[in-house]
Amino acid sequence: MSTRVGTVDFVVGSETFKTWYKVVGDLTCGIRPLVVVHGGPAFPHLYVRSHATLWETRGIPVILYDQLGCGESTHLREKPKEFWTFELFIAELQNLVTKLEMQGGFDLLGHSWGGALAASYVLDRQPGGLGRLILANTYASMHLWELGCRRLIEKLPSDVRETIERCERDGTTNSKEYKEAEFVFLKRHAITLEPLPDDLQATVAELEKDNTVYLAV
Repeated sequence: MSTRVGTVDFVVGSETFKTWYKVVGDLTCGIRPLVVVHGGPAFPHLYVRSHATLWETRGIPVILYDQLGCGESTHLREKPKEFWTFELFIAELQNLVTKLEMQGGFDLLGHSWGGALAASYVLDRQPGGLGRLILANTYASMHLWELGCRRLIEKLPSDVRETIERCERDGTTNSKEYKEAEFVFLKRHAITLEPLPDDLQATVAELEKDNTVYLAV
């Protein structure tokens, strides 16, 4: 498999950060590459890297990347919550597209939170080279998504539900008991595969090392 791994500089104000990326395939082959925007926020690219098989099966080059604050890109645990905005990640995505010289044509796939980011990027930047926008398991309204989650939380066992509500009320969502309750929610309503796929387990392990962005956004 033809792969290229590297980083591009991402300048924010007076600071320069690194965005890690992997290109699977040949960007000069004449077929529009697919840029995959992972979710989370702060779930690194590991769980969506299966899309890279499109190069072998369809001859479509695939670009995977880790958004700022996770995976192989620059981690910024010291940054306040106000730093982590949609505008920041939109600018990072645009920077990646520019640095990899994809303005001439590319497709964009966003999963979950990454789908909301991809849609916001398209609306904000209106990239001329965009061919297709694919939104996978994403949402159109954060407000409606939150309402839906609340309804699902109500269906959890009473002890799990009470733990979630208490920790969110007390601001202790980084505690072990909250994470355990959150995992029950995910296993029942979001990730129902048993056992969890290896790539997803690796993603969760990476998130546990640094959940700065996840908690901020």
